[in-house]
Amino acid sequence: MKKTIIVIVILLIAGAVFWMFKSKTNTPATETTSMSANQSQVADTDISTINKDIDSIDVGNTDQEFNDVNKDLQGL
Repeated sequence: MKKTIIVIVILLIAGAVFWMFKSKTNTPATETTSMSANQSQVADTDISTINKDIDSIDVGNTDQEFNDVNKDLQGL
């Protein structure tokens, strides 16, 4: 009786491993984008637009913040 259970468990494990490796859902997806789609995305995003966005970022007064940190460090 125990041999039968062991054989069944081994067959189930072997079947699961076989199914896992042969299953198409585990294969990596292929990339479906074409070169023309990538080129149109680059054309839509202008370098000047990116530079404008970067320039519009407000980081505040960093010099004052660094001076405060330096004063705290000197006090240690």
